[in-house]
Amino acid sequence: MKDAPAASAAVNKLPVYIIVLSAKNQASLCKKYEELYSWISDEGNDSSIQDISYTLLCGRTHFTERCAFTVRNRDELIEKLKALAVGNYAEGVYLSADNKAHTADLNKITEMLADVRAVRTYTEGAEKLAAAYPDGETIDFAGIFEGTGRKISMPAYPFSRRTYLYGYDEKKQSIKTSPGIKADDGLKYEIIRKADSTECRVSLSPGLTVVRDHVVFGQYIVSAAFHTELILSSVRKIGVTCNCCIKDIMLLKPVICAEDGTEIRIVFSRDENRIKVRITDDEDKVFTIGNIAPGTNQFRSKKMDIRAVKAQMTRKEAPLSIWKLFENGGVRYGNAYKGLKSVDHNNTMEICAIESVKTGMVHNPYVFDSALQGTSVFYKSADGMLVPSRFSTVEFYAPVPDKAYSIAMKQNGALSICITDESGNVCSYIEGIEYREIRKNDTSDESEDKSYDEMFFMPVWEKVQTGRSINKYSNTLFLCFRKMHKSAVSIADRVCSDHTVIDIEDIITKGRIDIDRLLKAADIASFDSIFMLLVNNNLPTDIKDISVGQCRRSIELLHGLMKKLCGLGLDSKKIVWRIITNNSFNVSSDELIDPTFSPIHGIAATASDEFINWNICSFDIDITDCTKYDILSCFKEYESGGMIAVRGHVPLQRKIKRTDGIISNNCFIRKGTYMIIGGLGGIGRTLSRYLADKYKAHLILVGRKKDNEEISGFVDELKAVGGDAVYYSADAGNEADIENVILKGIKKFGQITGFIRSAIVLKDRMLRTMTDEEMNAVLWPKINGTVVPARILKRLGTEHIVFFSSAQSLFLRSGQSNYCAACMFEDSFSMFLKNNIGMDSKVFNFGFWGEAGIVANSRYRDNLRRAGLVPLTNKEGLFAIENGPFPKSGQLVVMKADDKLLSMKLTDNNNWRSEE
Repeated sequence: MKDAPAASAAVNKLPVYIIVLSAKNQASLCKKYEELYSWISDEGNDSSIQDISYTLLCGRTHFTERCAFTVRNRDELIEKLKALAVGNYAEGVYLSADNKAHTADLNKITEMLADVRAVRTYTEGAEKLAAAYPDGETIDFAGIFEGTGRKISMPAYPFSRRTYLYGYDEKKQSIKTSPGIKADDGLKYEIIRKADSTECRVSLSPGLTVVRDHVVFGQYIVSAAFHTELILSSVRKIGVTCNCCIKDIMLLKPVICAEDGTEIRIVFSRDENRIKVRITDDEDKVFTIGNIAPGTNQFRSKKMDIRAVKAQMTRKEAPLSIWKLFENGGVRYGNAYKGLKSVDHNNTMEICAIESVKTGMVHNPYVFDSALQGTSVFYKSADGMLVPSRFSTVEFYAPVPDKAYSIAMKQNGALSICITDESGNVCSYIEGIEYREIRKNDTSDESEDKSYDEMFFMPVWEKVQTGRSINKYSNTLFLCFRKMHKSAVSIADRVCSDHTVIDIEDIITKGRIDIDRLLKAADIASFDSIFMLLVNNNLPTDIKDISVGQCRRSIELLHGLMKKLCGLGLDSKKIVWRIITNNSFNVSSDELIDPTFSPIHGIAATASDEFINWNICSFDIDITDCTKYDILSCFKEYESGGMIAVRGHVPLQRKIKRTDGIISNNCFIRKGTYMIIGGLGGIGRTLSRYLADKYKAHLILVGRKKDNEEISGFVDELKAVGGDAVYYSADAGNEADIENVILKGIKKFGQITGFIRSAIVLKDRMLRTMTDEEMNAVLWPKINGTVVPARILKRLGTEHIVFFSSAQSLFLRSGQSNYCAACMFEDSFSMFLKNNIGMDSKVFNFGFWGEAGIVANSRYRDNLRRAGLVPLTNKEGLFAIENGPFPKSGQLVVMKADDKLLSMKLTDNNNWRSEE
């Protein structure tokens, strides 16, 4: 399939040219002004004025809403279109509403125009025809051109690019190419070698044809084919020799190229006997992961018999219909990617003839993408567009030419492609191609769109009223881990005139906090203030660095001490509590995180509501940029109290802000493998059904229940809708159990695409009456069941992790201190994986689901409604999971609430934002 041949008609042969445009309504006609102006200024800048006039007059249907005018040349045409596009209707432009009378015999005028000996007469006649056109007159415009007219491809004109004009020799023509990169070195690589990795940095911009000619839903999206080129080119640049084979490529999310350019990093790192590769941006958002490994070489030096393959084909497909299929699905290709010349296929094979832009690239992405386009004859979707999401193997044997054949083979649901030169020599082989569906983010229902927009929020931080200085506290119990912060005693001396310092390590018996031992060391009843300094000078750089033991002891200490004071009747005494941690929250999106003591803030914040006589306030400082002033400011009195972060001497309090627009972050891929802890819960089942039905996903479901008939029936249900699933009973916090489950899942389904933690336990009770068992039953399954799987999955190469947390970690309701503390750890741990480790981790802070989940009952529903929360439907929850507009922080709040509740937390302050 070709663009029209080069113009052969003489340019400006006629004194003036008639230009006509029509549409079904005025709005569409105005749009045509803009489209034609944009086209003639860019893509159509080589087209002659005569060809444009002929195509508009004789090459399209004429609708009721019309416009016509005459021009002498292209410059006049551009000027008039520019004026019309902005609503300026100059003299000599005739519109349907003009209703002018035309008494002349129009057909005689067209006959006269065929004779151009008299310029003045011709110009007057053309003006009369232009004036007559908007009134609906039927005019034989073809006679003007005396058979010299030529149709060309123009905006909103759907005739096929396969031309049938006399004298056109298809074999001698080649597709029209737009300017752009011509060779591999057109991409400028910056190589950065580090101790544990090597990076290739590449700057992409819409100025590159390989980017500009691939548009999805109006955005420049780096094609799947170009992902492989980036990896293969980078392999050559850094000098790695491995037969140019990439294994297990997974495209987790699209690379969107901004108008002003985007910098991409291709990062190589060694992991045991393999080289891992990932494509990220400057913020370590992971787009693609894979491995570099020795190739199988199964097609090296092999030659395909092109004639024999063609002989097996029974059907043909028009390339134009394929591009139209993609266009309807939201994908628009420019000329560079329109390389398909023919597509012949049967039920299991196809062969495509491809002629594309010549490049010096390793794996010509224009040819590769055209080969992938052709496979749409096998994979189509009624609801959306299917695009590649995974390649199990990409092997490169020889440079891919600009004229090639692709031979696709579909066996047992798997797809492979051989790309050959014109003689059949295999240049590259791609095996195990999988697809996923993409959809436009917004829906067709405007009211539903508005509903979705209103349920997305992100945490932000804003300044707190300046604290009131206190000279010194008296009668103070100062609790700290001295080994973690060697300045603890000097800080106590600075802020407390009369104090007792207790090293928390000294009140531990058999690995647990011993409150009775504390009572022997200090007279609790005599203290007016209690301070806990839980600050660690060494931030964790690996998951194993997080001290779950110290986290447990800090919670045992705070909870046990509060209960003991209540037992002594001291809940009626005025007591000041100050609890200080470091780096529990990411006030800025790239802040390093230490989740160790994050749960303590959940307990402290809910306790401040429960114990009205106690002045309880928890603080968080940044140890990497901390001064004595930051710590000392934690001992001031703040009007708002509650939970405060101190950054750069500034006290901040967390609120929420509506997200800016909807940017899809869909991570699900067709036939991806997902491990779901809590997969038998209400939300877990809802998500499992959705993934099995829509994505034909492989699901590894993990829960504490023993396998039974009901669970087996649910697994069968998932298989019936097109997915595959297996259930394992295991304790997610037991390392041996969960590693065994993960390895069995990988053996059955292959590499795990993503991990989702959806488990939840609720045991609501006020702190003063909550038992240790009730605290532990909620807290530790969440904490251990978060840390243990992440540690194993990180080692095994799974990058994508999603946590289902709760909006309770932001609203902090009394009576749920154990659950608030657990969710706070989950939030902080997700940020730790993202910021400290570089994993692709996200956390959803959900409001309550009204149709599924542990709180989908009348008791919780009534309580939460009274608190101002509105239930999410399953449809809304699933939309959020699939299309959540994540800010840079990686934390998204999804909830619906009444105005009164929102007014307590909602802010428009942009001074301190978590995504900055």
